[in-house]
Amino acid sequence: MFERLAITTALLAVGCNLALVRLEERNAHDEVIARASERARPPRRGGARALASALVATGDPERARDVLLGDYRRGGQLASLVQLADLERAMGRDGVAASHYARVAALDRGVLAGRRDVCTLLDTRAAAWVALAEGAAALDDLDMVVGLCGRDDPGLRRRASAQLAARLERARRPPTCSGDCSAPTPASALEPAIERARAEGPAALRTLAMRERIVLPPDDVLALLLADIRGQAGVRLVDDDELRAWLGDVDVEALSALVRALPIPEGSYVRLRIERVLGRAPDGGPATPSQRALWLDRASVVEGAVRWRLLAYAGELTSAEHDLVARWRGKPTAEPAGSGLEIVRSPRHWALRAEVTAANHRELLTFARLRDAAEDRDLGLELRREVLRAAAVAGIDGATAALRDEIDAALGWGRPWIALALAEVGTTADLEPWRRAAASGILLAEASCEGPCEADAADVAAIGRVLGEAWVDGQRAALRDLAFGRPRSRPPAGACPALDEVLAPQAESPLAIALDRARTGDEVGLARVLVAAIEADPSLVCAARLAMPLLVGRDAAVSAARLSDFLSHGPALDVGPALTVQATLALLGRQSTRAEHFAIAAAAAGDPRAAWRELARFARRLDARDLEVLSLRELLLQTPDYADQMVRRELVARTVVDGARAWGARDTPAGRESVVATVDEHLARLHPSQRWAERQAVIDAIERLDDDAAVMEVIGRTALASASTARGQGDPMWSPGGLAEAAAERRLAAVPAATEVFADVRRMAPLRAALAEHARDWGLRRRMAVGLATTGSAALRARGAEALLAMATPKSRAVLERLLLERPAALDGGAAVTVVEDDQVLLHLLFAMSLDDALWLRDAVGAR
Repeated sequence: MFERLAITTALLAVGCNLALVRLEERNAHDEVIARASERARPPRRGGARALASALVATGDPERARDVLLGDYRRGGQLASLVQLADLERAMGRDGVAASHYARVAALDRGVLAGRRDVCTLLDTRAAAWVALAEGAAALDDLDMVVGLCGRDDPGLRRRASAQLAARLERARRPPTCSGDCSAPTPASALEPAIERARAEGPAALRTLAMRERIVLPPDDVLALLLADIRGQAGVRLVDDDELRAWLGDVDVEALSALVRALPIPEGSYVRLRIERVLGRAPDGGPATPSQRALWLDRASVVEGAVRWRLLAYAGELTSAEHDLVARWRGKPTAEPAGSGLEIVRSPRHWALRAEVTAANHRELLTFARLRDAAEDRDLGLELRREVLRAAAVAGIDGATAALRDEIDAALGWGRPWIALALAEVGTTADLEPWRRAAASGILLAEASCEGPCEADAADVAAIGRVLGEAWVDGQRAALRDLAFGRPRSRPPAGACPALDEVLAPQAESPLAIALDRARTGDEVGLARVLVAAIEADPSLVCAARLAMPLLVGRDAAVSAARLSDFLSHGPALDVGPALTVQATLALLGRQSTRAEHFAIAAAAAGDPRAAWRELARFARRLDARDLEVLSLRELLLQTPDYADQMVRRELVARTVVDGARAWGARDTPAGRESVVATVDEHLARLHPSQRWAERQAVIDAIERLDDDAAVMEVIGRTALASASTARGQGDPMWSPGGLAEAAAERRLAAVPAATEVFADVRRMAPLRAALAEHARDWGLRRRMAVGLATTGSAALRARGAEALLAMATPKSRAVLERLLLERPAALDGGAAVTVVEDDQVLLHLLFAMSLDDALWLRDAVGAR
């Protein structure tokens, strides 16, 4: 009886399907759709294909795709899969169509035999794989084309074969680290390194302390402080935050004993400096203003002290200038007159007539900056140029470094015209990157101001008086050639178009249309448009790298999950980037298990660090905690010797936050002990002198995740509790962190003159970033933003560009965006780079997405 019922049901289904086919043959599209909707079960085989054709004819191709995919999934109908691929090809969805054609060919090559349109699409995809250096996938597609159409592309096959051979050769080699593989000095080697630096002198010890972020013994701290005031620890003055890093969680009693043993002048100077950092004197409580004045007076007679350095720390610019004058001012020249009378003439300022030597050239440059700060811009510029030129001609050691330092300072403080005028002193090509960065700064500033900036007018006028208006006009005419006259540096992206190509005004690709729509703010259906742009890319990879970050936060779960389902019916690819795309789509579609499986496959097929890093970033943005932790752990395992301190730090931060959020870690003794043990284990890997700085870094990472009272309570139970050293309550003029805090709270109206004159501009990056975002004076904000954008790390340059875009009007924003897309020149530690090199960072800037998401894990070992 059951067999009869089954046969009857099958015959009825066949009859219904045939009816739909006949109706579709008569173009009765609406009736086909109506009858199919009345059925308890969806039509199958021919009926499903007839329904799909009717849906396409009535303007609903997306539903038609669902019908065809459903029929293939339920009944394995290759005809439905072929019709689905044909429909996708007609819709311009070449990437997903190629995947489905490849599945059909893998199951039954005869179904597509002779289909030249299919072979053309597979040839296109093979070329895309070769451009992405995925030779194995390209060979698979080329073999498929030979089987279907009997044709081959020998040139493409040779390139793909060479890529496959290179990949196999790499697989046979011992694993190596890609990118920046530098790791901190191992704990076992740090002690000998400290001894060597101590033997080389104060400057070497100071450099090591900064590079390795180490706390120094109290006697070394005192020796470095006294070497600094004597000018023996390097040109740069030691700021309060650098001193705080040396002290760390110092034993105050041991420090006090050493300070008391010093002679009165030296002890007074040390007390003056340490009190500003700790908020108390080493051997007493907070100092009064009169006590600080007494210490300053006594410190002025330290044997061998350079008095202007002491006065700089006190903020006494006028007194510091007087001391420099007294040290280096020569006597006026006397010329005999014809009458026998002696006439004294001083046609030029004394500093311009002073002989430039190795002993005085740096101090003459300091005097020039003081003159500039006193609004004597003409003398400040002319003196700097004369001293730098004379030092170079005399072959003084460090002359080139001094020149670059002066240009860096002008660039960093947002004065690109001054930087360009100083760079003109050099006659070698070594200064070309500095000139290009200065030109970029001028272009960015004038784009932001919609013309010459008022804040730059005084600098331009001084340059005109010193070098002549013709020089200014000539440089202005050459700005674009300078800023864009170098080969553009981009991360390797294979065949993928760069963001500037996608956003070019004439670009008409599906991805270009989708991104343009995203820029207009039209959110209706945007997720579907972005997913369609990914589907249209033959490799899926190029479009996905720009489209998927925009899907986050746009309710794209349904669209992403749907595309993930469509791609799951293609053949398995041995292409790491493509598998990473599928993993990310599954994550966006809230299919965490599938995302994990694809991520594992992507790591096995390609660069495991790149795959896990990409998934970690998306997991963090989507608050997929388990996948984020898994990705970080796998990323750490792919690092030589598990030495990626940044990834370790992120894992520890996540553990501490879980200690306040997760029931097991929060409410059970074992869980609480586990959090404490994780922190202890992390710190134990480091040399004891490095642990204080690492505790600070871990707390910063925790605060980026969560910093409420519950998390702070967990921190208090771990070794992180002693991370902070109290900051003094005085003037934060020499504390980059204190100045940045004051700027963020809008308690700082301008850069202190002493800071701009004497401080290392690179150390003041936190201040410059805070002013670029929070300063009330928009001229100052713009200057700081331009300085950030043109020199410094990739993260700082991106912050500068972000600040410029935030200040822009609709008109100036369009100009700034085009400038950034053209990638003007910039500097990173003397290396020629562009303002924003990474497309992902630039994408986040242009589309006003969180820059933190783009920058997170960027500096991890092996980061791409």
